[in-house]
Amino acid sequence: MFTVKLFKDNYRTSLSCPHYSVEALEDGTKVVTVYKNYIYKDGIGYKIGTGYEESYESCYVENDAGKTIDSINPETSKCG
Repeated sequence: MFTVKLFKDNYRTSLSCPHYSVEALEDGTKVVTVYKNYIYKDGIGYKIGTGYEESYESCYVENDAGKTIDSINPETSKCG
């Protein structure tokens, strides 16, 4: 399981999921998609970047041990 932490201003949302994906849009915004399980192909996407009212500033992903394994933000993130 992974813990996906989404940040905006002084607000944090934490989600648990068995897998996630990161996609880059043409404007530099990243979309982090979390999935309920490995069977369903439809997930819920969260935008990381500016230019969208409903977007987050940054995202960190932790593994089961609590170690940050991925840092996602529009300026420095690489996808994959």
